[in-house]
Amino acid sequence: MPQSIPTPPRPLRDDVAIGALHARDYLGSLGALGLTARLKRLTDGLLHEARALYDELGLGIEPNWHLVFLLLEAHGALTVTEITTALGVAHPSVVAMTTRMIERGLVKPHPNPTDARSKRLRLTPKGRARLAAAKPVWEASRAALETLMGETGVDVLGLVASLERALEARSYRTRTLDARVEET
Repeated sequence: MPQSIPTPPRPLRDDVAIGALHARDYLGSLGALGLTARLKRLTDGLLHEARALYDELGLGIEPNWHLVFLLLEAHGALTVTEITTALGVAHPSVVAMTTRMIERGLVKPHPNPTDARSKRLRLTPKGRARLAAAKPVWEASRAALETLMGETGVDVLGLVASLERALEARSYRTRTLDARVEET
């Protein structure tokens, strides 16, 4: 006699059955409140795919290092502060990134002639070799991303630039506090 398959317990509310939820649906249902999580998910997904691609190709670099590689190629040597300013990202992020690049022998710190408290970072010969190996991949990546963005029918880069300008003009924090005050 075949055994009966137990019926799973019924969720407290049918519309909140966790097993039926998908992050994409849930975050989408949050509207503007889910924006940062959706952008992070998109970024994390692209970085995960890029990391897997770089590993598959044996590049021996991390996906977000391309920014530092390209800046150092263009400028020769830069301080962490100069890299931070050029990228507009948090100083600790650049420190973490460049520290790992130094540990892997791709970048080397040199004395800064204008400020003894800081070091100027330069690509090592190994770093220049990795840069040369990665450039064709980055060009293919650029083409793939342009195709992807084109498929959306939206000027994605223009939209991002508009959001950046709007946040420079009036910060997210200020906008949130102003909305909170208006509601009370």
